This record gives sequence, structure tokens and C-alpha cells, in this order.
Amino acid sequence: MQVSRTVALAVAILSCAVCLDRAADAATLRAVIVIEDDYDDPGLNDIAPSTRMDYGYVSKLLETLDAGGVMDVEKILVEGREATRSNVASAISSVDVDPDDVLFVYFSGHGGMEGGETFLATSEGGYIDRGELESMVRARGARLGIVLTDACSSSIDGLGTKSTIKKQADWDLSGAYVEVYRNLFLNYEGLLYVTAATEGEYA
Repeated sequence: MQVSRTVALAVAILSCAVCLDRAADAATLRAVIVIEDDYDDPGLNDIAPSTRMDYGYVSKLLETLDAGGVMDVEKILVEGREATRSNVASAISSVDVDPDDVLFVYFSGHGGMEGGETFLATSEGGYIDRGELESMVRARGARLGIVLTDACSSSIDGLGTKSTIKKQADWDLSGAYVEVYRNLFLNYEGLLYVTAATEGEYA
């Protein structure tokens, strides 16, 4: 699941973002990682092992970018009971973003759909509309905004609660991929929103 989404991210940036003629050598990737692994409602915590696995894969990607000299990476982690609606919004609004930076927001947790609008569920029982999350990222004015959400959009007028943990394929996030990442993160601008599920689907 993580492998296919990372590949989809690369393809989508290449096809949808605006290519720049220059490299953004001074840019920093500001990452806000939201891991919903401890909801107040214990019935929602069946996905905890999966969200923690997601965190491991995203962390590996960020470490590769940093260690490979692609970009400096600064990370804010919002997890567990602290991953409330207000804390997620605060983390995004308070991160120090320069105009040439990349703002990377990753959410792993529950989601659903109500009244035709998809949302992400936060630990205290709150919700963040996906469109609202996009607006939060756009408002920061980064050169490139990337939003990845690994959450269901499956339930009509309710919360999607199905969770599966799939065997992860071995995938080298170093070596040859460093140059691919360098092109993706340094030479494009705009906003990219990648989801693990569209309306009516489970993640």
C-alpha cells in the first residue's frame, strides 16, 4: 500500500505540478506528520498498528531526502491523543515556511464521508474536511505543497472503519531514487493532494 502510493506521488507530481527551470537549493522540506493511533473511542483503534507502520515508511522517505542531500528536512509529529483537530491545525499554521520551501503534510487515520463531503477523523472525535486541510496548506505559501492522506473515504453519512494491513514489499528508498526525489521536490511548484481512497472507497 505504501509503495504504490509513493510511486503514485512521483507520477502525479510530474504530470500535474508546474516544472521550474531552476533548482531550489536553499529549500527546506517542512513535514507535518499526523498519526492517529489512539482515538478516544477505543472502537476506532483497530487501525493503530497500520498507522504506526505508515509512520515508519514516511519517516524512511524523509530520512532518505535528508541523508541523500536532496533537502534539509524538519519534521513535526502529531500523534496519539495529541492528534486533535486543533493541534493538527496549529501544527500546520505554526510551522515556519519560507517561499521556496516544500510543505509536506501526511495524515494516517480514519476518515469518512457525510453529505457528500469527505473528512478526516481526529483523536478527540473531531473532524477536518479534506478541502479545509488543502486550504490550510495553501495558506502557508510554500513553493510546493504536498498533502498525503491515508484514510478511508468510504462511508456514506458515516465514518469508515475498515482497516487492513498488507504485507509491505521490499523497496529501496535510497541509491538511484535520490536523483528522482531531487527532481520531484526541487523542480516543481503548486499543490498536490494524494489520497489513499476516493469517495466510496476504503484505504
